[in-house]
Amino acid sequence: FVCVMFSDIRGYTARSEGMTPEAVIGFLNGYFEQVVQLIHARGGSVVSFMGDGIMAVFGAPKPLANPCAEAFTAARDMLE
Repeated sequence: FVCVMFSDIRGYTARSEGMTPEAVIGFLNGYFEQVVQLIHARGGSVVSFMGDGIMAVFGAPKPLANPCAEAFTAARDMLE
């Protein structure tokens, strides 16, 4: 079994419209650096980045006993 998690920053479009391109890139790089660490800490693998979104999979290629629980915990960690 695997669990796929999709993540998106709430209000990103409105926020980014008032930022310079350099500020947007800096913001996204800082965000991605933090959340990728949280995903990896729960055994997940990032599949792709789509704008401000992330697609991650839990349970493959690294098998997990409960990939859904790990994905849920990673998502909760990301909200914190």
